[in-house]
Amino acid sequence: MRLDSFESKLKSLGENPEKSLLMEIASDIGDELPRNRWEVVREARSLMAACREHLGDSEEAWLARGYLMALCNVCASFEAYERDQKVIKTYKPILFVDFDGTLCHDRFWRSMPPNEQNAIQKWLFQENKDLVRMWMVGGCTSEEINHCIADQLNIPFERLWEVFVRDCKSMVVSSSVLENLVLLRSRFELVLLTDNMDCFTRFAVPALNLWKYFDRIINSYNERMSKRELLLCLIPESLRKLSIIIDDSHGICELFEQLGGVSCLVTAGQDIDYHIDILLRRDR
Repeated sequence: MRLDSFESKLKSLGENPEKSLLMEIASDIGDELPRNRWEVVREARSLMAACREHLGDSEEAWLARGYLMALCNVCASFEAYERDQKVIKTYKPILFVDFDGTLCHDRFWRSMPPNEQNAIQKWLFQENKDLVRMWMVGGCTSEEINHCIADQLNIPFERLWEVFVRDCKSMVVSSSVLENLVLLRSRFELVLLTDNMDCFTRFAVPALNLWKYFDRIINSYNERMSKRELLLCLIPESLRKLSIIIDDSHGICELFEQLGGVSCLVTAGQDIDYHIDILLRRDR
């Protein structure tokens, strides 16, 4: 059962749903949830949010058993998936590489006139950080964000969108960095892990041909989970002590070390080239 179908059924229940009907719907959720791990996690969150939205806090008593039924089915699906597959299928240590601030330093809308670019950066990334966070976990699309900016800052949407897409497609990543990362693929499962938006998957990844260089590309937008949440369930425990992350976030590096891995913090004095060079020389 997909979310739109579930929401439709919820709306049809009215203000006082019968417990039996709610249980029947909850059972349908578990039976029809896709067996892909991330789909299961995403769908469970979405369905619970839909319950709260359409039935409200006053229906908590009615929902309790429905929640439990749904979540039990979700867990059963999750456990079956875990038995059959590893989270990341590899016997090699994992090398996670961040994108923004690590591989690439380009910004959205960087080709806009300076006054408009500054206004966009201020309105979106300073004054509406919650909107950015929602965007990065699949709560809205790039089109919706650009429409908001166009309305708020009185910029024609068509011009704004054209620049946005063009700037996403023309982001610069050092070819030498990518080529050196490829040299590490014999020793590591190479995973690009990023807190990012739908435009990254839609425009940047194909334009930069990033699939050529990475075994797996994981974008928070597609997974509906932040990078912090993803790290908690991505790495098989047997590989944690051997896995490495290259990232410019202090918080992400600290979390990775708490999980047992090795972090390489990207700074102005120690960029990604510095850390890759150390890894390349490790076995020489």
